[in-house]
Amino acid sequence: MSTLTPEQRKLIEEKRLAAIRIREEKLKIHQKNGGNRAPIRNTPLATPISVSNTNLAQTNPIQSDISRIASGMKTNFYGGDKNTAPKRKLDESAPSAVPPKKTSGTFDSRFQQFNLNKQMQTVVTNSTDFLKVTVGFCELVTPSRFKVQMEYNQKALDVFKTIPGKMYDSKSRDWNFPLTEYKTLISKCEGLKPQIVINPLPQFIVKHFISRRNDDSTESYKGIDISSVESTLRNYLYPFQIEGVQFGVSKNGRCLIADDMGLGKTIQALGIASYYRSDWPLLIVCPSSMRYQWLEDVCRLLPSVPMHNIFVLKTGKDYIEESLVKVLILSYDLLGRMAKLLSSVKFGVIILDESHSLKSGASQRSKTALDMVKNLSRVVLLSGTPALSRPVELYTQLVAMQPNFFGNFREYAKRYCDAKQSRFGWDNSGSSHVDELKIVLESKFMIRRLKQDVLTQLPSKVRQVIILNSDTIKTSKEMKSFHETLTQEKLTHSEKRSQMMLYYGETGKNKLKAVCEYIEKLIEENKKFLCFAHHREVLDGVSQTLIKKGVKFIRIDGKVQTDERKRLCDEFQMDANCRTAVLSIKAANTGLTLTSAQLVVFAELFWNPGHLSREEARLIPFIVEHKFL
Repeated sequence: MSTLTPEQRKLIEEKRLAAIRIREEKLKIHQKNGGNRAPIRNTPLATPISVSNTNLAQTNPIQSDISRIASGMKTNFYGGDKNTAPKRKLDESAPSAVPPKKTSGTFDSRFQQFNLNKQMQTVVTNSTDFLKVTVGFCELVTPSRFKVQMEYNQKALDVFKTIPGKMYDSKSRDWNFPLTEYKTLISKCEGLKPQIVINPLPQFIVKHFISRRNDDSTESYKGIDISSVESTLRNYLYPFQIEGVQFGVSKNGRCLIADDMGLGKTIQALGIASYYRSDWPLLIVCPSSMRYQWLEDVCRLLPSVPMHNIFVLKTGKDYIEESLVKVLILSYDLLGRMAKLLSSVKFGVIILDESHSLKSGASQRSKTALDMVKNLSRVVLLSGTPALSRPVELYTQLVAMQPNFFGNFREYAKRYCDAKQSRFGWDNSGSSHVDELKIVLESKFMIRRLKQDVLTQLPSKVRQVIILNSDTIKTSKEMKSFHETLTQEKLTHSEKRSQMMLYYGETGKNKLKAVCEYIEKLIEENKKFLCFAHHREVLDGVSQTLIKKGVKFIRIDGKVQTDERKRLCDEFQMDANCRTAVLSIKAANTGLTLTSAQLVVFAELFWNPGHLSREEARLIPFIVEHKFL
């Protein structure tokens, strides 16, 4: 027996009749639309995918354009023909622009809603298949040509064939074109978007290589007159060094001389400085161990500069008379600490020796150097290895010469450092477009020659005397005692010889620290060299320095047996990681072949110069010999 009241029964009956009327109205509408066929929709079906691709659009601008285009299209994918539309049942009450929400109901109704969602997403996904994008990248290949790297695309190929001067490289499978046709190519490719997108060259490339003056060529500087350079220095110059000075003048005294070690970067820098003598005072910044070598070279090559106008700073407390300064020499360590003093002297020319010391833009020395060069007319950088490992190390040096050339660091890093953004910030440790960077450097900033490039202009052997850092050489009591003894007239010949031998050994001990400093400099320049010495204390000191620096080396002295010497020589010759051979002057004077070395260092001289001549002649055919005094 029912427990419903008469009022409840009446309400239920009214709702049942209302539901029947609604169902009949829906059936009539359904029959008017063609029976079981779903109505053709003109509303955008791309809404669901445009939402799901939000994160993708943030990381891929090309995909973002595709999603935007697909979202804005009216999805009449079936050409308005109802017969081509997919046959499926679709309740008119379902929303037309978005998938129906999950509602309560029977299992069949929920399954139909799920199937509808899948069908709509499939249609939207397939709608972007015809919008496949081909991306091309422009890169400089020579100072007068550029290439486009991209996958095969017939439409792009048709455009490429219309460009005058086009060339196809079958090895790299790239098309390259004259730079004079760059704007024409980019303009024609604009009409191929969005299916084809060509990434252009950076603006600094366009400005320098396309819009530059006609006289800014790599060969135009060779006719520059440098007769105003001091005659003493000019008479020392080899032909390739004359070209180096002319190159610096062609760049208005703002350049990087990156010649191989031993080719005379110092004399070329002083030649450029002499050409701009009217802009002096001259500031020379170098490693601490090279200050007195620079002093020696300035006095020898520029004798017109009075000695009392040349200052060498040893410590931050040294006093200089600002009105007398013509040449000031200091180390990189003092550069950051003496910024205030340096700003008071109106320098016009600066030479930065071993400029790779400025590779870190965050260091105090780099910040001080960049602040100084902003107001200087001439900036000459010297380095045989401008970038020791990656392109990011070049940026500070390039900014010192041309502050506004690359725009900003981010543009440079994206182009040449393969900059990528990670969870910890930007990673600039990579490299990209390195061939293009080399072209930019050689055209705008740098001149670089290797030994094999200028071998015919050089003498068979180049000998150079290195002035060691006097701050690290202390005259011991023993040396003073030996000196006093040797001045006595009562000594016999054998006694003098004995005292002289002891004196000779003491000189090696006293200059050992300075010798090791110079050895460290050679290690940083990544050169493969031989180091000769006579006394065991000197050989031990050099060996300890190499061990401390983690450098692989061989050592041959009187204790090494003959068969072991052959093995060590073969190791030095064949192993590229074995960079140094520490050799005794007497023990290694016969039977050794070490031709893979690039230079020879004599940490000590010997009584008989014939030993030195035989060693240098037998070991390598062309050497740059360094003798320590």
